[in-house]
Amino acid sequence: MQPKLRDHATFSYVAQANRDRTEQWMGLNTWSASDWALATVGELGEVCNIIKKMKRLADGHPSRRELTMDEYRALIEKEIGDTYVYLDLLAQRLELNMYDCVAKAFNEVSEREGYSHRLL
Repeated sequence: MQPKLRDHATFSYVAQANRDRTEQWMGLNTWSASDWALATVGELGEVCNIIKKMKRLADGHPSRRELTMDEYRALIEKEIGDTYVYLDLLAQRLELNMYDCVAKAFNEVSEREGYSHRLL
């Protein structure tokens, strides 16, 4: 059985595709870091709004447009993806490597809290 492409996707792979598409679209440096940050927060806000609606559904509060939990999960999946894409572009705009950002934060928390888990 051949592995799926997503089994081989890495931070670098996603970053390169993201950068290439953005350069074709408008160019990474057309937006400032604050523009990329605002886009990121906007997408994360959409995630939070869906979670709010899921909580209402779980708590039994009626809604005018009720979706199922699976439909909400599908929406969240897209919005988390959008958030990551913008966050990666923000990192690139600041000339940061997304994996390095994640590894540093992860490792700092592991060290502070006494966990052995580390990202290389």
